This record gives sequence, C-alpha cells and structure tokens, in this order.
Amino acid sequence: MKDFLLSDLRVPADRIVNLRDQEATRDAIINALKNIAINPVIGPQDPILIFYAGHGAEATAPVGWAASDNKIQMLIPHDFIQQGSGDIRGQGIFDMTLSRILEKIADVKSDNISVILDSCHSGSGTRDPRDETFACRGVELPKTYDIPLDVLKAESGTRASVVAKGHEKSGLRSHVLLAACMRGQTAKERHGRGAFTSQLLELLKGEGVDRLTYKDVVTRLPDLPLQNPQCEGDNQTRILFNSKVASPYRALFNIAPAVSKPGEYILEAGEAHGITPKAQFSVFRDKKMTELLGTVEVTGEVNPFRARCNFGGGASFSLTGTAYALQTRVGESQDLRLFVEANEAFLDVFTRLGQEMERTDPSKRSFRLVNTPDDKPDFAISVENNLVVFHVMEKTCRDYGLTTIPYRDIRVEETDSIIYILRSAADFYYNLHRSAKTDGILRSKVSVDCLKLVESGEFDDYLDPILVPQAVDNQEVNLHVDGTIIIDVEEDAKYGFRLSNTSAVPLYAAAFYFDASDLSVDPYYLPGTAAAGKADVSIPPKGSLSIGFGDSGAVPRSYILRENQSVDVGFLKVYLSTEYVDYSGIAQASPFAERRASVQQVKKRYLWDTIMIPMIQQKGASSGRGFGFGAGGGLKVSFGASFSVGFGAGFCL
Repeated sequence: MKDFLLSDLRVPADRIVNLRDQEATRDAIINALKNIAINPVIGPQDPILIFYAGHGAEATAPVGWAASDNKIQMLIPHDFIQQGSGDIRGQGIFDMTLSRILEKIADVKSDNISVILDSCHSGSGTRDPRDETFACRGVELPKTYDIPLDVLKAESGTRASVVAKGHEKSGLRSHVLLAACMRGQTAKERHGRGAFTSQLLELLKGEGVDRLTYKDVVTRLPDLPLQNPQCEGDNQTRILFNSKVASPYRALFNIAPAVSKPGEYILEAGEAHGITPKAQFSVFRDKKMTELLGTVEVTGEVNPFRARCNFGGGASFSLTGTAYALQTRVGESQDLRLFVEANEAFLDVFTRLGQEMERTDPSKRSFRLVNTPDDKPDFAISVENNLVVFHVMEKTCRDYGLTTIPYRDIRVEETDSIIYILRSAADFYYNLHRSAKTDGILRSKVSVDCLKLVESGEFDDYLDPILVPQAVDNQEVNLHVDGTIIIDVEEDAKYGFRLSNTSAVPLYAAAFYFDASDLSVDPYYLPGTAAAGKADVSIPPKGSLSIGFGDSGAVPRSYILRENQSVDVGFLKVYLSTEYVDYSGIAQASPFAERRASVQQVKKRYLWDTIMIPMIQQKGASSGRGFGFGAGGGLKVSFGASFSVGFGAGFCL
C-alpha cells in the first residue's frame, strides 16, 4: 500500500505516517489518529486514508453493555495482552473507540475519510485448515478473556445505548469503510501479503482511483475464496479518495440464460428491486459496459428477487455464463397519477407532460393524467397569483392538515423547474407506495419502536452529553402507537429507532424517511455493500437493530416545523428481505432544496416486505395521545500489525 501511494499516486513521503510491528502499539496508533484532527498541515478537504493490515478479534461484551450480537470487536496492536488485562493497557482498539476518533477528525477536517481494514472480523487462529499456505488475520482469544465494563466506560466515555451526537458528520457519515471480509469470515494472507489488499491494489492500478466509487471497489474485485469484502458508510457512491459524488445511481444486475427454456433469461432482480413487467434492460458482457450484447424485456414471472426476460424486440444474441443488465426503461404501474388544473397558464406544462408521456427518456418514470381530484391522484398542481401550488393528496397527510407543499415561489412559466419537481414526485410516490404482493409475512415478524433519547447526565471524552432512550418506571417509552408516531416539535429532542426480529431467519433491512413536505427521501439506515449480495445481515434471528443509538453507525434524528407550517407529516418506511437488496437508489434530495442550492437446515423462503409508519410532527404533542386534531454511532465491523495514517495537501495516508 505504501509503495502504491508513493509510486502510483505520487503522495509525498512526508505525508505518510507508517507504524509497523513494535511501533504499532495501542497508544501510538491512537495518538497518530488523534493527531490528524489537530495537524495544521491537513487542509479542510484533503483526503485522509487510514489503512490497517493485521489481526482482529472480538470478545463477549460485559453485562450492561449494548452491542450487536453481544460482541465487542477490536484491532489488535503489537502490545496486546491475549490473556486479558484489568485496565486499558494491553487492550485492543475497540470499534467504538475508532468510531469516536473518526467523528472528531470529520468534525475538524472533513468527512473525506477512507478506512481500509485488511483483518478478520473475529478470531480464527493463525492458519487456514483448508489451505496451509494461507494465514488468517485473526486472534483466537481464550474462553476466559473478558473486557471489564469500567474499562469500556473509561475508554469511550460512554455506557450502554450511547448515541452519536447526530451532527452531519457522525456515525457512518464520517467515513467510508472497505473491509476485507464479512462478519464471521477470515481475512487471508499469503507470504505476508493480504489477499484483499493485493486484489485491491491490482484493481486500483488497472481502473484508476478517479474512476471508481467505493461501491465499485467491492463489486468489481475478483472472487476471494470464502472471503467477501464489505463497504459501509453513507458516502459509498463517492469517487474513491474524493468527496465528489459519482453519476446518479444506476444498478447493474446479473443476468444468465434460463436452464429450462432456451432464449429466456433470468434477471437477478425482482419485485423487491422495483422491477415490474415490461421493464427493459441493456445486456453487457462485463461490468465496464464496454460490449453491448443486446436488449431484454421482462415478459415472464416476477418474484421477489428474480425476473424472467426475453429479447426486447431487437436482434437476438447468444449468452453463455453471467452477463450484466442495466435498466433502460421502467416497467408497468410506475407512472405518477397526476392532476393538473385546467388553466391556460399551464399550456407549456401540458405540452411538456405530453412529451414526457411519450417516453422521451424511457429510463425515468412518467405520468398518467387524471381528470379530476376525485380520481385518486398521487399529486396535483394548480395556479394561484401566477405561482404554482403543489397539492399533497396522500390521505394521511390531508387528515392531519398537510394539504399543500410549503413552497410558493415557483412561477407558472418556470416549466423546467415544474417538470423537475414532478419527476421527483414520480420517484417519491412510487417508492412510498410500492410494497410486497405477499400477505405481510415479514411485516408480522418485525416490530418498530420509536424512542426519544434523553441526556443521561454523563459526558463522553469530547464533553458531548451521552444520550439514552427515555424510560418511565424502567420501561422505555415507545412513541410508535397504533401504527402512528407522534413527535412534539416543541421539545428539543433527538429520536432513535429499534427494529426487532422475532423470526428465526436473519433479515436485511433499509429504513428511509419520506418527507411529504419537500419530496426528499432521507436514508435512516442502509446495510453495507458487497459483491454478489454477500453483505452482512442487518437483523440477526431473534435479534434487533438500533438506529440512532447502539452500534449501528446511524445517527439520531431531530424534527422541526418550517416557518410557515403548523403540522408536518412524513413516513418512516422500512424495507425487509431475506436476501440482500441495494436500496440506496431510493434516497433523493428535495427538488425544492436542489433548486435553491443549484444453523438447522431448512428450506429457504424468498421474501421481501415493507413497513410504513406515518410520522406526525406538531406543536404540543404528548406521548399520551391527547393532542392536536384528526385522528445513529459507531463502526459496525471487526478489525483485525501494520498501521498507517496520514495527511496533507492533495492526498493523505
């Protein structure tokens, strides 16, 4: 890695801090990391790379400490005491310790931070029994090993259920992580070189760091035996080592010939991915999309994760093995039902809508005009004083008093802006409304709690108040009551969520907040990314996922009303599935804001589902429901000693 930075990326040698072997002690690593935040040489947007190649381990969390799977994961420094230590000396570098340091760096410098960990998620011995030429980068701790609770508290300044501060650069917003393997796997090395790092460097040299996103890296790496690299972080779609966002999300899906029927193809995407009949795809030989093979159309069965396709009207082509499909036309039932007031001021708008409905860009969702507001439109527009009024038609919103979007500064002649907003509305309402065609099997097995977070009276090392879920008589107060969440915006509070899985099946989850007042879709939680869908699960069997507190890496949330609003309504929507689905393309910025900003073997079942909960924000709401009218952060991976950290203008390691 050091040679690559010096020779290929031309990073000055004095911009690299390299701690190896006996130099890589716990104190040295932590001090080198903390120095980044106070080093005046590092500019506000300089890329920062933290690379670790060594051992990782995990230990059982002490009683009174909340952690995923009841485990604490850690990097193993050179002076680690494997038999255990009663104080901080000889301990590993805990996951929450690294997370807090990264947040501090992002606060002071920027969130242009890349963390690469070539280590195991847990202890696995030193030699892979399947291949003696491979060593495993994990330390198997003795069964008697434990971490004293007071050491964890002293180290992180925290206690169980601690949350991030909730600012824009905390949790998984502070950095992007590339990890060598998923939870429970081993990171391999041969002849002293990590298999993951070797393949990573080969990819970066061949493709160029300026042409790859972080997600591209884990999906384009060659297959590593029994090792599935992971990518985590809210900024996965950025260009590598750069704060620049890549082109809009467009997923590539695997496609292969159907074994049972010649001329038919099986697309590795289905209902859960938003695929419907008549959707069309361009098929490419490889992920670089350099060789176009032809076009297919979804004409057969669409199940949760697969769809059957045939030639899409063009020339037929032969396909052996796996190719890659890019969606070029949306399918049926994805148009926005739209009512437009019959007003001559909208003449240009009607003309443009006609062009849109003729599929001038078939990859985008279109519109279906309805005759009256009684025809159940998703959205409606009218004119008032030569300004466009955007009407919210969702019944729950209207029942609580949100009938129009609170932006009244778009003139009727601004046709481009109007069409842009309507396109955003088409995506917003399609993703809001789509749900599984099944009978809600997963929905019935997952509960969603909304918890107000309050100050515990304690402070962390950075003097930030520690937040915990509010409790009355030792019982957490759940604001999700009878299918609705009510938020009192007069309280200066932060909120977190917990998804609990009562089934014996591990689940993937994604959570978004759909803001009906500005058409934005904010991701509250997204799982990591990995090639072939081999990402870590979100909710273990009989387990839970905390969002905004605990160790999910997601930040807590707060809510306010806009100046011209007395009530606001949004929807918390949770997507659930038994297979990994990349839902990151659902997120979108507000078109109004953008305009201003310019173990037992069982037969596997394939399921997906959603949960949608209205969130009402109003003044004076109380948890007792006698109100109104009408009805996270940490690094969630294991690490596993050479350690490099650095800084400087242009590039940092």
